[in-house]
Amino acid sequence: MSGVGHIIDMNNRMRQNRSMKSSKRQKFQGSNRALDFAMKNTTEVCFKEVPKAELDAIKNTILTKVKSVQKRESIIFISVIVITIMTSIYFYAKYAN
Repeated sequence: MSGVGHIIDMNNRMRQNRSMKSSKRQKFQGSNRALDFAMKNTTEVCFKEVPKAELDAIKNTILTKVKSVQKRESIIFISVIVITIMTSIYFYAKYAN
């Protein structure tokens, strides 16, 4: 019987959530449903136009940054692998006897 309080609380919360729905809510004047589901005024986004030469330059700078990051990550990965292999060989040689 230890879970009865939790079940009662769950039922109360479900009842409260059902009463908050727009279809069950008290209406002030007429139907307020249109206010709940109204479309917001949206504006179209205007993107900046960039010349092709400048766009190519931007792409090249991004590619060089990506290549340098990939190179750095590969060097770190290889060094971690080499250090792990060296320590495992050291401990194997030391404690194998």
